[in-house]
Amino acid sequence: MVDVDLASVDTGCFEAPAARPRPREGHVRCNDDRVGSPDRWMHLARTIESGIIPRLLLTYRSDLRHTANDVEAVDFDASTPETLARIVLKRHDDAALNFIYQLLASGLPLESVFLDLLAPTARWLGHGWSEDELSFTEVTMALSRLQRLMRNLANSMSAAADRFRPGGRIILATVPSEQHVFGLLMLEEFFRRDGWDVECLPGCTREDIIASMKSLPARAIGLSLSTDERFEEMKGLIAELRSLPEANSTVIMVGGRYFVDNPDMVKAVGADFTAIDGSQAISHIHSYMSEEAYISDRS
Repeated sequence: MVDVDLASVDTGCFEAPAARPRPREGHVRCNDDRVGSPDRWMHLARTIESGIIPRLLLTYRSDLRHTANDVEAVDFDASTPETLARIVLKRHDDAALNFIYQLLASGLPLESVFLDLLAPTARWLGHGWSEDELSFTEVTMALSRLQRLMRNLANSMSAAADRFRPGGRIILATVPSEQHVFGLLMLEEFFRRDGWDVECLPGCTREDIIASMKSLPARAIGLSLSTDERFEEMKGLIAELRSLPEANSTVIMVGGRYFVDNPDMVKAVGADFTAIDGSQAISHIHSYMSEEAYISDRS
């Protein structure tokens, strides 16, 4: 397993690898995918990540009827993410889901599947593209299959997970103009499993986020930021959200690569707290809301 550290890739739930165009004049990648202009690549990346992938996740329904007890167990180790990546590269959706069931049968917690398997698998794919080992098309389509796999897994396991705890409504979004959606969708699954009514807005505009909050107020908002280039934009968005009467008691959390590297900037951007993954996000938000409720009762 190759150990990599990509700036745009994070195993936390707020951010994940985007297929970043790196045009090289005259270069031809595998499958004869020619690198075009940066604008062409960015348009294709935006189309796949903010258009095709979310629609796949919203419309795809799995007919699989397997459970983790129906398959032979396999052990999880450092090479497991690469194994899964190679399965999705071969377009074997059923085999990929069955492989995860084998891991669950070995005792791997479902949370670890999301945090320790799916996110590192996406990182492996991103590294393969950055090193010219995989084409842009191969990586983007493999990521779409990985996201579809995540939704299939959540759907097929939901009947066995009888742990519905109403949490309220939460809005999850990237900062406008950012296209990192894989981690955001993983975070969506964590909150849905915790009983939240989630509105996930990948690749949305500032107006979309404000309109969503005005139309149906949320108890919490989660925003993702990958670089400092849009820090001021996020700060302005949070300030605008804070000014809404509908957001008077709304908890705002932030995440993504920027806050992993700069946790001390949470208050500066106007948020309440940050989290590095889905489990921590849920734990923090429950603790924060419990503390707020206690203060409210005492006042």
